[in-house]
Amino acid sequence: MKRKIMSALLIASMVVGLAACGNTGGNNGGTATGDNNASAGAENSASGDVETRSFLVAGGYGETHGYNADAQAALDLLVECSGGKYSYNLYNGGSLVKFLHEYDGLKDGTSQMSISLDPLVDTHTPYSEVFMLPIISGDAVQLTKAAQAVYESDVEIDNGRTYYEHDFLDNGIKAFPYSACTPYVLSFSSKYKDVKSASDISSTTRIRSTTRTNSMFLESLGVTPVTLNMDEIYDAYSKGSVDGMVGCAAWESSYGIGEFAGETIGDAPLGTYVSVFSMTTDTWDSLDESVKKAFEEKWDDTMLSIVENGEGWEKVFKENWDSVLSKNATKVSLKDMDQDFQDLYDKACGETWLKWVDSLNEQGLNGTGMAILWRDAMIEQGCEVPTAAMELKQE
Repeated sequence: MKRKIMSALLIASMVVGLAACGNTGGNNGGTATGDNNASAGAENSASGDVETRSFLVAGGYGETHGYNADAQAALDLLVECSGGKYSYNLYNGGSLVKFLHEYDGLKDGTSQMSISLDPLVDTHTPYSEVFMLPIISGDAVQLTKAAQAVYESDVEIDNGRTYYEHDFLDNGIKAFPYSACTPYVLSFSSKYKDVKSASDISSTTRIRSTTRTNSMFLESLGVTPVTLNMDEIYDAYSKGSVDGMVGCAAWESSYGIGEFAGETIGDAPLGTYVSVFSMTTDTWDSLDESVKKAFEEKWDDTMLSIVENGEGWEKVFKENWDSVLSKNATKVSLKDMDQDFQDLYDKACGETWLKWVDSLNEQGLNGTGMAILWRDAMIEQGCEVPTAAMELKQE
């Protein structure tokens, strides 16, 4: 997989919300070992002259996290491409490196690889926040293909560097994007079971925000964003101090809040989450050339197959919807809402894009160029973006 990436500072205000996304479900602090049994000898795998090696791999995911399928596929692919000569010891659940500290663990040598580096909260990857911008329509398959195109793009974003160079390679990190998380959506509590018109919500409607971009959107929608850790959300719902949340529907089961679910706008994504499989560039450079070639060639199709086959986040979402949410919640389409609500939604999405672009431009970054790159990649896959995003132009 041909990659180029870039470096920068990310916004610390996202840590609280995305820490929850990163460790959804139980915490298993044990180890897992991969060996020659993982598809050795497949086509394009390395030949017998590859040096036998074992890698120390850090992970922060709990047992039920949606990215476990992607992470396991990444490790299996590494073993496969080495012809079974590479193996690994995986310490998941933050047992080797604390979750959200994966970058430090790689750089100080505590781990050689990470299955859970989170570009959305890492302070070196400011452009990666672009994936959390809200859109009008798009599914996980479309967003996965679009994200892959952005990671591989040759478009120069920042002082002659591509997105990949700036956010990753310049920081000494080799990163491979997983499939896109089932898009974040707006869910109301059971107090809001029939939201149709813009007049059905107001500034007294309190919605738990997950990220900085979520808060921008909610403010433009005319409701009040509330910042809470996920371990506080159950009490907040039970006491009526929040009226809904932005996030992945899987959380509603994982944190036991499905009983409070009301109406969910299920087809209007408020951003997506793209985590990465990563290692330092020094570790990557030390791998056998035949292994690297096979790994890069197979990466995109491997990740795409997960979401196309309904595994990973898609499976977690379906299981949660079928087992919990469908009993209490109603999934509605944005297109079924009154026109005034659709217009407000589009306006709020567009204002979020403009606020985000301005915030990066003010830091001396190229927010406009990054937003255009992501917009065009999504449009190419058939996604629908807000009107204001369509009007963005690089000066």
